[in-house]
Amino acid sequence: RLGYVLANAGIDHSNVSASGESEDVLLLPHDPDRTCAELRQNIRILNGEDVGIIISDSHGRAWRNGTVGVAIGEAGVN
Repeated sequence: RLGYVLANAGIDHSNVSASGESEDVLLLPHDPDRTCAELRQNIRILNGEDVGIIISDSHGRAWRNGTVGVAIGEAGVN
């Protein structure tokens, strides 16, 4: 839907629980830019700071070693 080609369809289980025992999963936000804008506004309301927000994910490629960080949403970042 967002144009990203992801392993596991953008569903992450690897770092949701500190113990690794949880069956919870983390999904990508429906509108990452809007989510970043909302987080940015809430931080501004709570402590008066004007910060930039980036939601990122690590992407790997089949048959390749390593990963690369990719920004999937942003607000307040030039």
